[in-house]
Amino acid sequence: MRRVLILTACLLAVAGGCRKKTQPTDADKQKQPEAGANRDSSPSSGAWFSGGGKPAEGGTGDGPGRKAASTTVPFFEFTSPDGRFQAAFPFRQPSQRPRTQKTPFGMVTDTAFEVDEGKWSVLVAVGDWDTPQLKGVNLEQVADTGRDTIANALRARVASEQRTTNNGIITRHLVFEFLNRPGQGPAYFRYVIHGRRLYTLAILITGGTVADADRDRFFDSFRINR
Repeated sequence: MRRVLILTACLLAVAGGCRKKTQPTDADKQKQPEAGANRDSSPSSGAWFSGGGKPAEGGTGDGPGRKAASTTVPFFEFTSPDGRFQAAFPFRQPSQRPRTQKTPFGMVTDTAFEVDEGKWSVLVAVGDWDTPQLKGVNLEQVADTGRDTIANALRARVASEQRTTNNGIITRHLVFEFLNRPGQGPAYFRYVIHGRRLYTLAILITGGTVADADRDRFFDSFRINR
């Protein structure tokens, strides 16, 4: 069960590949903030990915000034090496690894930013579909294929799916449920399409349920800077 979930959390969209868990570096072992110390200002209505810069203190959820619920684990702010996106990951800074994968659409090179901690799996994968072979591929079809691949790999059903747009950025919000696995909570995924770049976000706990505050902290922290 755990191997299947971890493998799926490593998916870009349509093809898998997973590494052995790496040991945290000295930088990863920096002093951790208290759980719930960081707050996001963006609503969870689908516009959370559109801003730039660090999230402001003091508001999230349904309206201005509403306090974010306390997270159950510490989160760390992370900005990608190229500065194009940022997100908050639980437990520590993510590891980074490049991957080249064979997909039904052609060979795709992406970069996976991952945290595997205990039963937790958290992922932001970044792929640029701008090569001559891939530039004509419809990225929403890639997201459709990824959704179906994940459901089949996990033997799960798509419990919820929503499509939102903001400033030309398309986001597909997906929730997968496991009807025949007692104690297994949902797996949460996002596909974010920005030009010819596809971001895949995922968070899940093997044999458990991701708390709403932790799920929202992760997804609401995601920003495309440029």
